[in-house]
Amino acid sequence: DPAHHGEWVALLRDLKEKLEIGIEEAEPGHFIPVPPGADGRATCVGRFGTVDVFLYDPYAVALGKVERGHTRDLEDVRALIAAGVIEAAELRRLFQAILPRYATQSIKSDPERFRRMLEAALEGPGSAGA
Repeated sequence: DPAHHGEWVALLRDLKEKLEIGIEEAEPGHFIPVPPGADGRATCVGRFGTVDVFLYDPYAVALGKVERGHTRDLEDVRALIAAGVIEAAELRRLFQAILPRYATQSIKSDPERFRRMLEAALEGPGSAGA
């Protein structure tokens, strides 16, 4: 709730300091366009006190990892496919759906690199330089 954003930030800052971890506030759409249907693919993990916890759309997560393109990210995408969390054909379909918006999102957007990273993730280790 935007009315409680300040309290949320203060809580996270306190937790960050106590746990000595890095926390970055970012929305998924800041990196790549959110794929169609992402809200419907979020999965509720459970309620903890008064907080409902959801896992974000695994396809949006996978596409974000593909776009970043680090070796570990591509391995993570392969692991999501191998575990049956996502399907390669659906990942490719959603990639095609967001590509036109991605291409015009930022001067830093590189659609050809994004496509190469997708192919590298789907083909397996060593198929493209990350």
